[in-house]
Amino acid sequence: MRAVAVAFLGLACVLLVACGDRDAPAVPVPTMAAASETQTPGVPTRNYAVLPRDTDPGISAALGAHQVFVGNCPTARGQLLVWLPGTGGLASPTGPLLQLAARNCMHAVGLNYPNETSAVGDCVRERPEPDCYAAWRLEKVDGMDRSPKINVAPADSVDNLLLKLLRYLAMQHPDEGWEQYLDGAAVRWDKVIVGGISQGGGQAAMLAKVHSVARVVMLAAVTDSVGSLRGPAPAWESHPGATPPERYFGFANQRDAFWTGERNGWLALGLGEYGPIVNVDSTSPPYGGTHRLTTDVACPQARVENCAHGTVAMPSLAPQLTAAWEYLLGLR
Repeated sequence: MRAVAVAFLGLACVLLVACGDRDAPAVPVPTMAAASETQTPGVPTRNYAVLPRDTDPGISAALGAHQVFVGNCPTARGQLLVWLPGTGGLASPTGPLLQLAARNCMHAVGLNYPNETSAVGDCVRERPEPDCYAAWRLEKVDGMDRSPKINVAPADSVDNLLLKLLRYLAMQHPDEGWEQYLDGAAVRWDKVIVGGISQGGGQAAMLAKVHSVARVVMLAAVTDSVGSLRGPAPAWESHPGATPPERYFGFANQRDAFWTGERNGWLALGLGEYGPIVNVDSTSPPYGGTHRLTTDVACPQARVENCAHGTVAMPSLAPQLTAAWEYLLGLR
């Protein structure tokens, strides 16, 4: 169990997160940071940092700032990418999929949520029934008390965090089109692409079980496995959900210590029906239309334990991986 926990903690600096002392107080962030504008291939994009508690005073003050991206597009795509970071991580302004989405005229948000411990660290040694992973992940979705492993208040749930952020953005920036992702007091999930890396990818998969979303993008996920890192996928992954399997897409590095669990998870989620596993290192989009992509690219931060886990969303590897990211987002 200690090895599992160490492996997850060692990933914090490669999963598109702000790295530092996990017990240190959060660095203050302006309520709504002045938009930074960057010129990159595609359209110029604006990036805001928004403190969760400024969108709802009931949200924990410990949560770091969400990252918000919007492109200067004459016509937006009408889709929102919601990106969830991995264990111990924060949404990052350098997140390559967030920037890529905004450059291609999607709205995009990197959403911070309670992610201090890992799903595998908390549940891998539990028996298959009851499903520890299902309770753990569902509690993060809506804040209902299901798991003895964690304590997530309804205000800190992903559902509430996203709803309040979208309301806030619609009020603060009425000219940017955020209101199209709201339907009264609810999120327009049919316009949302949910994605994430590691724990965040697993949370995206669970969100899609609860809500009917436009697309699911799972990087280095889902890592959930019962009994050991090579154990079977938990029951929740194979249960039918609100989003059909054909909208799920996965991407992982075959050097990843969690590769067996990720591969088992893709099969449990039904991705095997949509083509074989395709390595992006030697092929180009559309990859035969498959929903399962891999790479065996070497990690440039090799001293980090299980460094391969974070490679599939590493900004420095954009030259090799951008085509795959575009495919996963439905841009190719």
